[in-house]
Amino acid sequence: MIFDFRVRPPYRGFCDTGLYSPWGMEADSRQWPALSFGRVVPPSVLEHSMDHFVSEMDSAGIDRALVMGRKAADGSGWVENTDIAELVREDPKRRFEGFAAIDVTDADRAIEDGRHAIEELGLTGIAMEPALAKVPTHVDDESVHRILDGLASLKVPIAITSSIMIGPDLSYSDPNRIMHLADRHPDINFVVVHASWPFVQEIVAVAFRYRNVYLVPDFYGYIEDFPFSEGYRSATAMFLRHRVLFASSYPVRPLAEAVEGMHKWQLSDEVLEMVLERNARELLQL
Repeated sequence: MIFDFRVRPPYRGFCDTGLYSPWGMEADSRQWPALSFGRVVPPSVLEHSMDHFVSEMDSAGIDRALVMGRKAADGSGWVENTDIAELVREDPKRRFEGFAAIDVTDADRAIEDGRHAIEELGLTGIAMEPALAKVPTHVDDESVHRILDGLASLKVPIAITSSIMIGPDLSYSDPNRIMHLADRHPDINFVVVHASWPFVQEIVAVAFRYRNVYLVPDFYGYIEDFPFSEGYRSATAMFLRHRVLFASSYPVRPLAEAVEGMHKWQLSDEVLEMVLERNARELLQL
């Protein structure tokens, strides 16, 4: 059993995001984004096809997937939570869970949207990307703390995307800021998508100290020869085995590559099973 903790499938609003633009197709590879190297674009991305996407899930051995929302003002994508809820609700095999996205620009609206998504739309958690707001915001800004105070009673995980690709500069992916959240909101489980790359040692140290911090290294961990990924692997093999979550972050990379890459970590069978499925189910109380 494999649970992919972050996909953005070719469904409704996701198809209009920058994720589905033909990036990395220039003839001169010197113009490619770093994540284009070695990337094979699957048919589901090229054709915006959910049928192909589900077939690719099956081929990769992925049984369930979490559809993670996005509300980013930088042009990379804005997907309505109703789209996610509809996909989750209408899937006859119940293979999808959904995280709503909230925009931190307006704290009151963010709290309202988050509560509506969980209580009315039936979604499983909440995703936020403060660094991609209209006014880029650090994750430990007081406005974000206020939002988290307003959502804490929902008792759902909060996903925060943190890496070199998110925000105007490296200060927006500083793991110290994640630590401030974990310390101030001990009853919230924080899922750090992209696991604050390139600050691998630092975010691993934060997770060492705070048990409400979960890491999703996704392609920063499973792409072969990716710099610093060994830090994620060794921490997972030791103390972090209960709090690392497998994710492809499709469509950035193909589903099959993600699964193959995780097997190359050469974890014990028990730990690999935790990362690929059990940790996600326990976090989401499925």
